[in-house]
Amino acid sequence: QFLAVVEGVSDLDATDFSSEIADPEPPRTFEFVDENGEPVNLYQFNQAEGGSTAGDLVSRSIFVKRSGTTGEDNLLFNKIPATAFEGVDYQSPGSEVDLLNGQRLISFADGQGTVAFDINLINEVLDTDAEGGDRFFSLQLKKDTVVVDNVNFLINRQPAPEPLGGGFTFGSNAYTVTSGVGADPEELGLLKFTASGQKTLRLTVERADASVPAEVGITTAVGTVADTAATPTELGQFGSAQGNFREFSGIVSFAENQATTTFDVPIAFGDEDVIFKAFLDPNAQLGEFGKTNITLSPDNGDTGDTGDNGDTGDNGDTGDTGDTGDTGDNGDTGDNGDTGDNGDTGDNG
Repeated sequence: QFLAVVEGVSDLDATDFSSEIADPEPPRTFEFVDENGEPVNLYQFNQAEGGSTAGDLVSRSIFVKRSGTTGEDNLLFNKIPATAFEGVDYQSPGSEVDLLNGQRLISFADGQGTVAFDINLINEVLDTDAEGGDRFFSLQLKKDTVVVDNVNFLINRQPAPEPLGGGFTFGSNAYTVTSGVGADPEELGLLKFTASGQKTLRLTVERADASVPAEVGITTAVGTVADTAATPTELGQFGSAQGNFREFSGIVSFAENQATTTFDVPIAFGDEDVIFKAFLDPNAQLGEFGKTNITLSPDNGDTGDTGDNGDTGDNGDTGDTGDTGDTGDNGDTGDNGDTGDNGDTGDNG
C-alpha cells in the first residue's frame, strides 16, 4: 500500500488509489516431449526397422514444448556423441537447417506451444549378431548459454526376431517337366503337372513355421541360365508363337497349421527344351530355395533312333528262271509208210 500526496487536494485517502500490481510471469520452461506432448527422457530407434540398404538416411521426429505461447523464443539444439557418433550413426545438420554458431536453431512463433523437427539416422544392416551392442547419443536444448533440457537417444541394434509363419521355400532349385505326362497328375518332387485342355504346371510352396496364417508373393520370369530361355506371354491361349509360360505375379496364402500350398502356371511346350524361373518374394523370410528354374522339355515320342532294321537285303536275284528251252520239235512222226496195197484178192474163180 502507498499514499500519494497530491498538491492542493486534502480529502483523498488510500481507497481512492488502486493497489493492483500484476504478478511477474514465471520463468518459461522448455522440454523434450513425445508426439502426444508428454515429457520424455529417452527417444529410441530400432535399427532392424531401418530397411535393407546400408547408409540410407532414416528420419525421426523430435518434439519440444514450451510453457506459455506468447511471444517468440529461439533455442539452440545439439546432438552430443556418446557411444554413437556423427557421420557413423547420425547425420550432421543439413544445409536446409537454420544454424547459429554451428548449432541448430529451434524457433517458436508467437502463439506456438510445440515445435517438431526431424533428425536423420544412418541406417545399418545388422547381421545376426550386432557387433558392439546398442549405441546412444544425447540431445540438448539451450536458451542462450543456459542448458534447459536434455535427453538420450538410444539406437537399438539387436536384430529383429524372425517373423512367425516364415521359412518359405520351393522343394528344389531346379525341375524338369516333360510334355509326355498324361491326364492324371504326376508328382515331381514339389512340382505337380496336370493336363486338362490348357496344360498347367502346379508349383508347391512349403513353409517351416505353420503356427500362424501367412502369405508370400510368387513371381514367374524368363530364365537367366545359359540355356534357351522360355518365351513369356500374357495371352490366355498358348502356342509356339505365343510363348511357353504365363509371366505374372501373385500371392499364395497359408491358413493356420497349413504347411504347403500351390500356385498354378499355364505352360506350353515347343520343339526344344526351354527354361523359365519362379521366385518367392525376396523381402519375405525365406527357406533354402527361394527360387527355382523350370525346364519344359517336349516329348516328341522319339524313344531314340531305333536304327534301321537293317537292309533285309534283296532276297537275291532269283535269277532268270531261264528259258525252259525249246521243247523242240517232237520230230516228224514220219510217215507210217505206205500200208501198200493189200494186193488183188484175185478172182474167186
